Amino acid sequence: MRMALTVRHFILGLVLAWILFHGESLAAERDPSVRFLPGETTGNVEGSDVVEASGLVASRKHLDVFWTHNDSGDSARIFALNKQGALLGTFNIPGAKAIDWEDIALGPGPASGVDYLYIGDIGDNNGKRSSIRVYRVPEPVVRADQEPVTADIADVATITLVYPDGPRDAETLLVDPLTGDLFIVSKRDSQARIYRARFPLAEGETTTLECMGEMEGTGFVAGDISPNGTEILMKTYFAVLLFPRPLGTDVWTALESDSIVVPYKFEPQGESVTFDREGRDYYTLSEGANQPLRRFPRKGDPAAQVTAAIIGGYGFDGPGEAAVAALVDGWNPDLVATVGGNNYDTGAASTIDANIGKYYQRFIGNYGGMFGRGTATNRFFPALDTHDWQSAGAAPYLEYFTLPGNERYYDFVAGAIHFFVLDSDPREPDGVDAQSKQARWLRDELASSASPFQVVLLHRAPYSSGEEQSADVPLRWPLREWGADLVIAGSSHTYERLEIDGLSYLVNGLGGRRIDGFGELAAGSQAIYNGEHGALRVKADSSQMTVEFFAVGDGDTPIDTLQIPRVGKPEGASTKAEAGAGEALPPK
Repeated sequence: MRMALTVRHFILGLVLAWILFHGESLAAERDPSVRFLPGETTGNVEGSDVVEASGLVASRKHLDVFWTHNDSGDSARIFALNKQGALLGTFNIPGAKAIDWEDIALGPGPASGVDYLYIGDIGDNNGKRSSIRVYRVPEPVVRADQEPVTADIADVATITLVYPDGPRDAETLLVDPLTGDLFIVSKRDSQARIYRARFPLAEGETTTLECMGEMEGTGFVAGDISPNGTEILMKTYFAVLLFPRPLGTDVWTALESDSIVVPYKFEPQGESVTFDREGRDYYTLSEGANQPLRRFPRKGDPAAQVTAAIIGGYGFDGPGEAAVAALVDGWNPDLVATVGGNNYDTGAASTIDANIGKYYQRFIGNYGGMFGRGTATNRFFPALDTHDWQSAGAAPYLEYFTLPGNERYYDFVAGAIHFFVLDSDPREPDGVDAQSKQARWLRDELASSASPFQVVLLHRAPYSSGEEQSADVPLRWPLREWGADLVIAGSSHTYERLEIDGLSYLVNGLGGRRIDGFGELAAGSQAIYNGEHGALRVKADSSQMTVEFFAVGDGDTPIDTLQIPRVGKPEGASTKAEAGAGEALPPK
């Protein structure tokens, strides 16, 4: 809301203006990998409805669509714009009150796979409101080239919040795409306070916010978390700050850490900032009629570097699993994902903690086992397998892990990689053939992914030369056509790399249970190995993904290496033994 600046804010403004002027050099000193170009106007907001834009967020499903709203004094409505500033729609929020709307965010909600808009009625210039509200609505379907429409939004949820330490003025609303938690950052405290409401957010009752800490600075008027959760933007009237958020780091911890000053062009009353749908560039918008929508392009690519360990055929408490776990631990990966073989032999509740938690608890979120404290943010992403389903309804697995989506099949983003974890067992309720509900979900999610790399994980191998576990034909979906860059499966207790119609398929089942032999080599087989137990290490940045298989006895020398550039076409694949097409690696 428009207010006269105090002397303190005026001085702060001079300081931040100086920082802004010198921001390029300061950013270079702090993080030479982060660079943005000066702002460019993509268009001016058209019409007379949007006159006090006090929040901005980019749609993640609808290309070049942005959502905004007016400050206090308007009716309860939000607007859809395209990047040229054209009005695409006016959407009323029935039952809501627009007391002092200050920010808008986008994130997950109660229904899996649905993006929700969160509208923050959180302004309180005089610090007198006994409670504040956030309205949550499913994001309407809008196209960037459509004619303007007017509609009411159904399914409006009112989330009522109170501060634990008295009323606060705030203009920054954040929703964590990784956890669904909601955050509010105060505006007028000498050190801005960070408040959280945990997911799931309660309707029809009042929730007391948690104060998670304080961050350096004051006067924050807007913010946004990148779609993959690895960066946070915070805006004052005079500057935009970027806070890196490494995987596994809480939002408040990132905000309490050092920031990077990024370019900003001063606006009359700039209270809006958002990442674009890919998390690559950011946009700002000011209050006032026909204001410019400005884009600040990033030099290079934003995707954070990530290291993932992929294991399969591992969940059998013993020396084999212990050796592989030690190998993985030495990599200090950002996450561990599995391709099944989680809990031998019957997926029982009585064995799951000894088979998994004993070795990997430090990666498991919401961990309730006996081998450690686990982690606040989940970093362990398993794929269901045949053994898990041997227990009725895979109940021990589903109760042990806290995973995205329906928890049987799901997706998540880590740095430059968008992972898609499937349930390949025939007992999956949503099916396992190429026309199944699960397959349609994968096809649609791959098509909408904006990440540099898309990796599919599953247990039963579509292609394999293993003598014990042959290929699973129903799982030969058109994954390359759908947009996958790599497929990793388990099932066979071997390692194999195959090239099928221009797409790399890996079999990775040497996680510690046992070692199997090979039958007749399948068409497209490029490299095989069954000498010792081991695991895959996947490293990616914005331009390349490198996949290496390591055996426990080979130290830092990979058995097999695959390099995939961002365009998605594997090149430079090599193995320790210079394996050619269909040529077996010698046993160790």
